[in-house]
Amino acid sequence: MSALEEARRVMVWATRAEGPPPRGGLSAIGALASPSAEARATLGALAAAHTARIGWGSPPLGDSTPPGLGTLLIAAAIARRDTPPVALEILHACPAARSGWDLVAHDAVVGPALAMSTMDESVADALRSASPLSALLDRPAAGEEDAVFAWAVTHLTKPAFQRTLVAAFATMAPRGGLCADPSPSVIAGDVRLFRRRVLHRLRTLGEASRRLVLEVYEAALLHHREATLADVALASKMLFSEDPGMNPEDALARASFWGPLWEIERAYPEELRAMRIDVEGRLAGTKLYALARSLSGGAV
Repeated sequence: MSALEEARRVMVWATRAEGPPPRGGLSAIGALASPSAEARATLGALAAAHTARIGWGSPPLGDSTPPGLGTLLIAAAIARRDTPPVALEILHACPAARSGWDLVAHDAVVGPALAMSTMDESVADALRSASPLSALLDRPAAGEEDAVFAWAVTHLTKPAFQRTLVAAFATMAPRGGLCADPSPSVIAGDVRLFRRRVLHRLRTLGEASRRLVLEVYEAALLHHREATLADVALASKMLFSEDPGMNPEDALARASFWGPLWEIERAYPEELRAMRIDVEGRLAGTKLYALARSLSGGAV
C-alpha cells in the first residue's frame, strides 16, 4: 500500500475516530507530494466535516484559503507512528498551518490520534507542534506553551474560537468530547495543569477574557455538572487518602482547575455575580482549590 493510500485511510478514519487509527508499512512517501483527486476529495470532506463538528462555519474563522497538503503528511506520519524516526522525518517536512482550513484539517487528524492511540512521546509532541489547535485542546509540546498561548490570543475575538475553547476546557473528557470513544476517558494531570495555566493567563488580560474564563466554569457546571462534581469529590478524597493507589499529585492537578475561578471570586466579585454559575458547584470547586492551596503551601 502506498503512503498516499495510508494517509487517505487515516483521514477516512478521522471522520468518525472510532478505535485507533490505521497503521502503515514501509512504502515510499514520494507520492504524498502529488496527491490523487481521491486523496484531495477525502481531505476536503474531512475538513468540511470537522469544521461542522467544532462549529467554525464555512469557511472556518472566515478564512477561505484552501487547505494545503500538510494534513496528508500528518496523516502519513500517524500511520507510521510505530516507527518514530520515519514519522518524525515526515512531520519535519510538514508546513505550518496557515489558513483556517489548515487549522481545522490538521486538528481533524491530530486531535483524535492523540486521544485514541498510544505512541512515542516524541511523535506525539511533533504532532502537537504541527497543529496549534490540537495543542491548545490537549497540551503543547515541551517548550511551546508560550507560542500556543500567543496563537490562541490572536483568535480570542472570534466567537467560534471562543465556543471551542469553552466547550473543551469545561469537560473532564479528552478533546472536549470531540472523539467518539477517547482513551483514556479522563484528561491527564499535565493537561489539567496546562488548562489551569491558560485560564490563569486569560484572567489577567482584561474583563472580556475574564468573562471567557467564567464561561468555562459556567459551562462545566451547566453541561457537565455530574462529572464535574464527581471529579471534585474524588480529588477531595484523594487529598487525605492513605491508599497508595491514590496519587496526591493527581488530586492537586484536579484541584488546580478551580484556581482561576477562586482568584476572580476574590478580585472581581461583581463580574462573577453577573454570570449564572451554579452556586453549589462553584463553592465546592473553590473550597477544594483553597484546601489544596493550603496543603501545598500555595504551590497549586
